[in-house]
Amino acid sequence: QTEAEILQHAQSFLEMAEERLMEADDEVEGMRMSSRALMDFLCEDDISFKLEEACKIFHLFCHRFQRAVQENEERELKEQKRLERQREMVEKRRSLAVCTGLDLGLSLAREPQCQEDKDELERLLEKNLSYTWSRRSLRSFDS
Repeated sequence: QTEAEILQHAQSFLEMAEERLMEADDEVEGMRMSSRALMDFLCEDDISFKLEEACKIFHLFCHRFQRAVQENEERELKEQKRLERQREMVEKRRSLAVCTGLDLGLSLAREPQCQEDKDELERLLEKNLSYTWSRRSLRSFDS
């Protein structure tokens, strides 16, 4: 290659490099302005403020915040599942108690007032049963 060709390639490279360097300088100046604005917002002084340190702190905060949100959602989901299981267990117990006739006894045995109700219920059932037997015995005499 001739010296003119090398100079032409170098010239185009230098122009492109200069343009990119100016863009980089603009970006650096923008970062300085943003850093200064952040420093003013956080009431930090020029000497002790380090942008890299502030960015690490914000990154760590965001990471921990997102993790806390996720943990809260998981905890809430577990609590909902636990409550659903508890409701199902209560429903199963209630169903079993109704099927076995324990529901009345359990509910009546819980409070003293209910014990009186239970005694009254037993008296009524016995009275009804004895009335039924006496009616049957009358029928047998009629036959």
